[in-house]
Amino acid sequence: MDPATSALLNHILVRESHSLLQYLSDAWPWTDNEHADIPGRLTRMAGEERDATRRLADWLLRRKIMPHHGQFPKDYCSLHFVAMDHLLPPLVADERKLLAQLEQDMAKVDLEDTRVILMQMLELKRKHLAELDQFARQYDGKVVSTLR
Repeated sequence: MDPATSALLNHILVRESHSLLQYLSDAWPWTDNEHADIPGRLTRMAGEERDATRRLADWLLRRKIMPHHGQFPKDYCSLHFVAMDHLLPPLVADERKLLAQLEQDMAKVDLEDTRVILMQMLELKRKHLAELDQFARQYDGKVVSTLR
């Protein structure tokens, strides 16, 4: 594999494994009783995306390419125990941005087996973005946090 493709795949791996969704799955977002299921659903989505990034990391390892590690943006550190109505707009925006970046990156990859992995990631992102949009509509206009 050429170095540019290897670097691109590692960049995708780091970006996807350090998304806002991944961070929030361990940040204990707060919600009201009416929407109490949403944090658990976020955790499920984060787990599905974590599995997808793990498949990419495993693919790299099988080709003797060391997967890169990264870290979450420092901006995420203030998001623990924050209400869902405050978190959903940036979360939807982040997933939308990651989906667009993944679509652009996929166009640069010509290895068929890698494209299969990336296509699975894309489909998962699209599914999760639709679900997050639905959550945001449930909260539309309802203020449950003091952050505004």
